[in-house]
Amino acid sequence: MFIHIPKTAGNSIQNVLKYYSEDEIVCPTDLHDGVNRFGVINKNFPNINKHSSLLEYYKVLQPDVFHSLYKFAVIRNPWEIMISFFFSPHRQTQTWNRDEFIDLLEKVPTMFYYLNTNGLPSSKPEVNFVMRFESLENDFRKVSQILELENFQLPVRNKSNREDYWKYYDSELVDMVAHKYAAEIEYAGYSFCKPTNKFI
Repeated sequence: MFIHIPKTAGNSIQNVLKYYSEDEIVCPTDLHDGVNRFGVINKNFPNINKHSSLLEYYKVLQPDVFHSLYKFAVIRNPWEIMISFFFSPHRQTQTWNRDEFIDLLEKVPTMFYYLNTNGLPSSKPEVNFVMRFESLENDFRKVSQILELENFQLPVRNKSNREDYWKYYDSELVDMVAHKYAAEIEYAGYSFCKPTNKFI
């Protein structure tokens, strides 16, 4: 079970996993924005979607099925993921606005919100493996070995041309993101620094 947290290279992973999944990738008009966007549907579970949380899966699957599945996800540097959210194509903005960023920061769920069965944003992840965006290729290779998948090369999806994320921050914004994502930062040892990953 792959939990697709937004802005964590999930599209690249789902393009590989589609060969092993009963989920169907669709590109309805209201979801497709011209940059490799798609939706995910499952006819057996119509309430499950591309970014469903672990809690949502927990509610619809039989307990024995849920607990038997190998569960994994990707997390990402919080300061970087928030800039990715801000410039996401669905927001249709290419201009930085500090006030809009603060408003968005208040609305976006934390990464760990998606990874537990109690719906609490600060709980530790209840999955078998948490991959890191910053080491995605190596981490996904480990998952592929565990699940006995073919050795696929992850495709690059939704790559942005924006400036490096740290250029948008001042000290107050750095602290605000650190407060919101405190659990993720403590769990993964993230800090405000330069990214190195080509996936976005």
